[in-house]
Amino acid sequence: IGIRAVFALIILLVALAEGVGAEHILGAFLAGVVVSLLGPTQDLVEKLDSFGYGFFIPIFFIMVGVDLDIPSLISDPKVLLIIPVLIIAFIISKLIPVMLLKKWFDMKTTIASAFLLTSTLSLVIAAAKIAEKLGTISEEISGILILSAVITCVFVPIVFKKLIPIPDEMQRSIKVAMIGKNQLSIPIAQGLRSQLYEISLYYRKDLSDHRVLSDDITMIEITDYHSDILNRLGLYDSDIVVCSTNDDEINRRVALMAKAHGVERRQITRSTPCA
Repeated sequence: IGIRAVFALIILLVALAEGVGAEHILGAFLAGVVVSLLGPTQDLVEKLDSFGYGFFIPIFFIMVGVDLDIPSLISDPKVLLIIPVLIIAFIISKLIPVMLLKKWFDMKTTIASAFLLTSTLSLVIAAAKIAEKLGTISEEISGILILSAVITCVFVPIVFKKLIPIPDEMQRSIKVAMIGKNQLSIPIAQGLRSQLYEISLYYRKDLSDHRVLSDDITMIEITDYHSDILNRLGLYDSDIVVCSTNDDEINRRVALMAKAHGVERRQITRSTPCA
């Protein structure tokens, strides 16, 4: 089945649902069930994801924001009382079942998880709009639910970060040492240049390539790839060592020296395949 057949199926089942007096959402859901039963390929699923998350779903949320009349909601004192009650209800609804995790985690982690699970904006918006369309709740109640969910999603991640701060180990840059300055190593070094990586490029003085790279890349000129020199310059303190000279023997030798100094699990070595 192709992407055109899927859209044709959606239109057909949505029209059929409207014709029998059912909700068009039901028709779209049935179309998804039918596509699932037909065994869609991974390529088709990725295309549907691109259409959905890149076009249709953003339009849905834009229209929800357009229909949300915030001035009229906050002008009503009763609404201002209901919103905090709903926010507390959102948190409690997640806090009670999450307490089961106390068997495996400490109380701080359990409470932080409950706060993080509370930020279910898309679920609340979808449920509120569907209930509004079905006439189960009024437009005002739908707006209150959506506004409460938005407020919850704003402050809940802040509370979670306060309860469980990001460790310094996760915030530090990854040190990458690259051996050799050539047409292979330079594009890789420039591509890795970001806040996540701290790039150091080691090369010999007799190199003919004198290109100047970005200030974010530390250029270290050496006389030769001897273990004492590389150790003194801090190569073995790197998290990742990339051996990318044009000489396979040098790459092999530096890789073995790095392994001997404790850089065992994160090495990338360039080698020329045998003819």
